[in-house]
Amino acid sequence: MDQEAFERLCGEFQKRLAPGLAESVREAAAKAVEQALAPTVQDCHATDGRADAEIQSLVRQCDSLGLIRDQLELRAGRRRRQRRQWRAVINTVTNLIQANTDRLQQLGVTPIPRAERLDYTLHNPVHVYETSDPSQEGRIVEVYRSGFMRDGRAWRPMLVAVTAYRPAPPEEPQTGKES
Repeated sequence: MDQEAFERLCGEFQKRLAPGLAESVREAAAKAVEQALAPTVQDCHATDGRADAEIQSLVRQCDSLGLIRDQLELRAGRRRRQRRQWRAVINTVTNLIQANTDRLQQLGVTPIPRAERLDYTLHNPVHVYETSDPSQEGRIVEVYRSGFMRDGRAWRPMLVAVTAYRPAPPEEPQTGKES
């Protein structure tokens, strides 16, 4: 029954019955509809829970595969032949990361893009480098862990290192005796 039909039915009850009784019927009908929809609502919440578990698993896999790829690239060597041999393995790991990222996007989760400046809604600073240049305050200099967004908000903030302005200590005048 749609909302309009429900309102018509309630209006008809109100005309024929006492106003207090009509309100009781309206409340009883609303409660019956709520109870009828309860299994559907619970199923939606269960589906969200399964999606969250899948998202967490995919994110952990992306993290692990990213670390593996980084290690492989470090070990690939400097000589061209070594790099070619390792490149196939690195490409396979990169493809697995991309497959996980694609699935995350299907679930509504997107990577947080790298930014120049710190945004506390997206980034979690875990290390601070001091700078004496005030224009460099809050600049992201390193990313320690990628972050992800879901529904327009940070689902997992990006872990970053940032710069913080600290004025240079004033130079103390030299107080030596001139000879």
